[in-house]
This record gives sequence, structure tokens and C-alpha cells, in this order.
Amino acid sequence: MNDIGVWFIVYTDPQSAYADVEAGNLDSMNTVPTSALSTFESDDQVQAVNEPGIVSRSFTFAADQKHFSLDDEGRLRRAAVSMAIDREQIIDKVSNGTNTPAVDFTAPLIPGYSESVPGNEVLQYNPDKAKELWEQANQIAPWGDDESFDIAYNADGGGKDIYDAICNSIHNTLGIKSQATPYPTFSEMRDDITDRKITTAFRSGWRPGTSRDSP
Repeated sequence: MNDIGVWFIVYTDPQSAYADVEAGNLDSMNTVPTSALSTFESDDQVQAVNEPGIVSRSFTFAADQKHFSLDDEGRLRRAAVSMAIDREQIIDKVSNGTNTPAVDFTAPLIPGYSESVPGNEVLQYNPDKAKELWEQANQIAPWGDDESFDIAYNADGGGKDIYDAICNSIHNTLGIKSQATPYPTFSEMRDDITDRKITTAFRSGWRPGTSRDSP
């Protein structure tokens, strides 16, 4: 007698999951690895769905992150980092146009979504303003040559290329060291976040019906 039911399989690499979909060993997955973003819709081995979703992706500054507290220096640097990210280019080059630049805390399909949230001008790529704000922050407390702005992400979520591109944009705009630092799994990263052990910025996000970010 065959087992009947729904089986959920946990993968630590979205590329492996996608390969199993192509091979017929996995029925569905809710993400596409970066390597397949330009080909999945024409891949005759899968049934592709590419429609607007309800998930917003972001990164969050650690509560006690040096230089980024909610004081004058920290607010200047937070705005500078945000304006140093060329979201349009990253979406075009890395995500093959499958994402939308954020202008709100939620996604466009969520009721109440607005493109006119006060203060969302910091989400626009503005390298000149980013440099100006960064230098204003340096007048308060200098950024050391050996310091690096890092963003932690979970390697099992397939975000490497995106966060590498974000850090590269920050580096190119502000002229500072910046790198994406992986955690092996989403669970390990969330444990450090919950326990307040993380000291860098970290990948975050939101979707309706969840109490915390999802992988």
C-alpha cells in the first residue's frame, strides 16, 4: 500500500530543490534560485508561475550596532546606506526583473499599501546625497578604515547574489568595506537575532500571517 499525504522536504540549498522539481522528485517550491531566474519561465521541465507576491524583503540594523544607534550619527548613516543601494539595477541584473523596489513596509498587493509614505525618499538611489550624509556622520564619529558594514543572511534561502550585490553597491557608493556574511541556516540566524547576539545588519522581511520573518 502506498503512503498518501503531503510531504514537506527541507532543503539547505534552493538550487538542489529546483533540480528536484526539474527531475520530477519535488512537486513545488515557493522560490527560484538566482541561477534560474532568467530561464525558469522558459524551462519546459517546470510549470512556472511568475506573479506579484505579498512578501517584502529588507535588512535590519542590529539594536546595538556600532555607528547605527537611533541617535544623530546613526540616523545619518542609516539613511546614507539606504540611499547607496541601487535597487533598480540589482533587480534588473540579479533578479531578472522579478522583484519591485520597496517604497512601503508592505507589498503592493496588501490593502493600505502606499507609494507616499513620509520619509520613503531614503529608499531612492541617490549616491551624492548618500555620500553627503555619510560625511556628516563622520563629523560626529569617524568611520574607521578597518571597519566594515556587513549584512548577515541565511545561505539556505538563496540570497547570496542579492546581498553580495547590495554590499557591492554600498561599497562602490560610500567607499567603505561592505560584505554579505552567511549563516548556514535560517534557524541559526534567527536564534542569534532573538538572543541579541548578532552585531551586524541582517536579512529580514515580512509577509501577512507570520509572527516573524520566513526563510
